[in-house]
Amino acid sequence: MQLFGSLTSPYVRHCRIALNQGERPWTMEIADYAFSGANSPTKKVPFLKDGALLLSDSTAILAEVRQQQGRDFLASTRDWEIYCTASTALDTAINIYLLEQNGVVAEHVPYLARQADRLSSCLDYLESLDVGFDASPTDAQIRLACFLGWGQFRRRFEFSNHISLTSVCNKANQWSAFTETAPPT
Repeated sequence: MQLFGSLTSPYVRHCRIALNQGERPWTMEIADYAFSGANSPTKKVPFLKDGALLLSDSTAILAEVRQQQGRDFLASTRDWEIYCTASTALDTAINIYLLEQNGVVAEHVPYLARQADRLSSCLDYLESLDVGFDASPTDAQIRLACFLGWGQFRRRFEFSNHISLTSVCNKANQWSAFTETAPPT
């Protein structure tokens, strides 16, 4: 089993955590834009190859990994809501980040201003859900922690005024499975 991606991707990080929780051997293959563009049908990371199986989205990868492990993946509607909202916020933050790297800023593009507002609204909503972070976290909690960790790593958004989200981040940063997959500094 091969997972392709970058060590800074929060989506790859979540998959790495899940794969590390299993017993099947797997390898991490570093993939840049050019490699993922040529080898993934979605032209993004992560993607996973397991024999003839190709999965090109982190959610599909996580569902497959959890099924192989005999574990639940997002066992409740509440888990799905947390996971999907964190993923929406993460997609939004990454898109803003990548566009800014190319000189496109929210102040000049109304659509990007809306995306910045979406990110802020998602943070407020996630705060209101009071997600928590258990000793054996769910994939919803892990996705949220990966989102918040990426935000801190890239210095993309501030959430210190969100007590619940700060607690999630602090607890995740004490969990060895999370710290072992931290982006390189």
